[in-house]
Amino acid sequence: MPRLLLLLFPLLLWSLRGHSQAGTDIILRSQQEIDQFGSQQVDTVHGNLTISGTSITNLHALRGLQHIDGYLLLRANIRLVSLGGLDSLSSLGGALIIQNNDRLKNMEGLGNLHRIGGIFTLERNLSLVNLQGLTQLEVIAGGLTSIVNHKLEDFTGLESLSHIGDNLDLCDNPQLLSFAGLNNLREIGGSLYVYNSASLVNLDGLNNLQMVRGELDIAKNPMLEDLNGLASLETIGECFYIFGNDALTSIEGLQALQNIGGTLTIIRNESLLACSVMGLCNYLQDPPGSVSIWENGEACSTVAGFTDFCTLTAQGSIVSSRFQIYPNPFHTNLNIITENPAPYTCHIYDHLGRLLFQQDFIGDEELNLNHLPQGFYLLNVHNGTKSHAMQVLKLD
Repeated sequence: MPRLLLLLFPLLLWSLRGHSQAGTDIILRSQQEIDQFGSQQVDTVHGNLTISGTSITNLHALRGLQHIDGYLLLRANIRLVSLGGLDSLSSLGGALIIQNNDRLKNMEGLGNLHRIGGIFTLERNLSLVNLQGLTQLEVIAGGLTSIVNHKLEDFTGLESLSHIGDNLDLCDNPQLLSFAGLNNLREIGGSLYVYNSASLVNLDGLNNLQMVRGELDIAKNPMLEDLNGLASLETIGECFYIFGNDALTSIEGLQALQNIGGTLTIIRNESLLACSVMGLCNYLQDPPGSVSIWENGEACSTVAGFTDFCTLTAQGSIVSSRFQIYPNPFHTNLNIITENPAPYTCHIYDHLGRLLFQQDFIGDEELNLNHLPQGFYLLNVHNGTKSHAMQVLKLD
């Protein structure tokens, strides 16, 4: 009898605690176990919670769960279609890991979650389209990783997120179209990796991102055309790496960039022809790491191609907000819209710094540049006190 009492002691202790807390790691492998655990009215798990089972169809019995000290792992729940039932969960002390849940389309059911204390990993969720349902999430203390989520289109649902403590790591998300939902993100505490996103055309949604404390790596995104979505980015703490983005024509959206803390690698972006970025000019004057620039488009295939632009633009200050120049690229005519009807002079140089065109005008002007061959040129507009320089592309 004493031995039996000893064996029953943990159960008796659990009963005396009012079924409100679980003091160890919990693993729930079936719908029956979910329902039984929920009947105990647990509001706090002082450990990790794993939910993994082919018979699990819903989490409704977990409505009272408010906090998990450790991680929450949802893995291989092939019949689970919603996270409804986790509506009271407000914080995780550890990670949120969601893997191989074939029918899960979004994060509906996590609407009260404010903070994730570790990493947030999304991996191989075949039906996941976006992250709707995480509207209250403000902080991810670790990193955010999305790997092989075949239908993920964007990050809608993360509109309250302002800080990621470690890496934002995106790899093999073939339907990713944009970074919509991350519009409030201002800092990434680690690196930003964007790899193998077959449908990604731009980086829109990252427009308020100001700092990446680690590396910025953008590689093998075959449809990516520009980096305009990084218009507010000022600092890359470590290396800057752009590789094998076949459709990338311009990196000139990086006009706010001021600091790069490591190596610079821009290689095998075969369509890259617009690379006029003043932050890179400053970097190339005294680079803190190695520089590799090759096998890009004509004007951006060598370090000299970058420094030629730097030399030309150093002659005058660039005041982009005072001029509109369009279309760019252009075929025959290029329009210049100025802020007032003052006299201006326009100069156009090739990539070797040779003056090819000059024209004086007052106010707005339409330039006929049909005589120029296809290629990139540096256009400079000035009136003696103010100057604007930018790279333009002429097409056949």
